[in-house]
Amino acid sequence: MENLHERMEDANRTKISLMRALVDCLDLEREHLVNLNVKSLWSLLEEKHRILSSIAQADKEISTCAATAPGEGPAKGRALQGFSREIQHLKQEIGARVRENVSFIEETLHFFDEIVQIFASSGRPEYCYEPVPKRNKNPTSLIFEREV
Repeated sequence: MENLHERMEDANRTKISLMRALVDCLDLEREHLVNLNVKSLWSLLEEKHRILSSIAQADKEISTCAATAPGEGPAKGRALQGFSREIQHLKQEIGARVRENVSFIEETLHFFDEIVQIFASSGRPEYCYEPVPKRNKNPTSLIFEREV
């Protein structure tokens, strides 16, 4: 039974470590988004998939251990509650980072969409920043307009 509890603690520690790595990955993703480093974003995507796969394996190990030993003592339960709180905190942090990155991407795409609309509608007065000033004819330049 002690071995099962140790396996569960190890799986929780592994999950927490992987979740921290995911937070770091999301921070790095933000930097790459800001610097428009698309090549690095692709490799980072692969890293995130690897981390998420490892988290799923740790979750599977945790649920297997929990199903095998449903009755835990109070001391062991408190230790697992500490892991649970840390995991919940990291989930919230990951969710916040994901929302920030998605928001940044949406704002950037909206900005580029507006730029494309401005270029696509060139010549249309509704997208001009200022009205085109009319040229005033100068009476002294009439000599250039007459035929010689």
